[in-house]
Amino acid sequence: MSKFIITTEDACELPASFYEGKDVKRIHLHYYLDGEERSSENYDAKEFFGRLRSGGKASTSQVNEFEVEEFFRPLLQDGYDILHLAFSSALSGTYNNEVSVAKRLQEEFPERKIYVVDTCSQSGGQGLLVTLVSEYKEKGHSLEECYKYAEEVKHRVVHLFTVNDLRWLIATGRVKKAEAFIGNMLQIKPLLYTSDEGKLTPHTRLVSRKLVLNALCEKAKQKYTGERELIYISHGDCPADAEFVKKKLAPLGAEIVVLDISPIIGCHTGPDVLAIFCTGKDRSM
Repeated sequence: MSKFIITTEDACELPASFYEGKDVKRIHLHYYLDGEERSSENYDAKEFFGRLRSGGKASTSQVNEFEVEEFFRPLLQDGYDILHLAFSSALSGTYNNEVSVAKRLQEEFPERKIYVVDTCSQSGGQGLLVTLVSEYKEKGHSLEECYKYAEEVKHRVVHLFTVNDLRWLIATGRVKKAEAFIGNMLQIKPLLYTSDEGKLTPHTRLVSRKLVLNALCEKAKQKYTGERELIYISHGDCPADAEFVKKKLAPLGAEIVVLDISPIIGCHTGPDVLAIFCTGKDRSM
């Protein structure tokens, strides 16, 4: 059986310690903060969200084909096949660029195999899928088996989240400007999820932060199956809320890991985003 490596992007929010001693590598994505281009490597969440709270402007740029090729090529030259778990194609053109490069490199390295999976996921949901597939690989499964597993299990990775200020979601097209204005005036807080297609999808709206956090926890408890007793909580510099949610989910008996929202996600959600990721029967709401 040929050796292979799992790759992804660091928008999946897994900490650097996760990659130590594993055949898993990540592409560092880029973002702009007040016009300055930055790498998401060595990112400081508190500083980033502090700048946004002070009126800073942030945006993202998808990874280009040159960067993807620079990442993939050395792995192929070292004799690795590649299983790449990509950021949702519904939210970024990064996946399409990665597929394009994979096809080109496959012709150049015909003895190697490259699979690119549209995870239909983002943030800690993508991270949870990377974790699941990595563990599956460690059990001795082949590249093809891990690819099939990734395609099958990705729709059982549940994404639940809320934002504190609806205006940040204008950039995603999920709410109109008038709705964001009215929602903020009334302190309406949305509960959203990620669909099977990888799209950010509104589920319901509540009238306070506390209510929506409780609703997130209840929905997570309903969806959680324990297929893998692991829950990721990602947050945009709101550690007290993350701790509140962690305590509410503790009775499930799962390992609960708190992560910082990546700048790639935070550019679109703003500060105080709170998300829960777990395995479920499906993603439907």
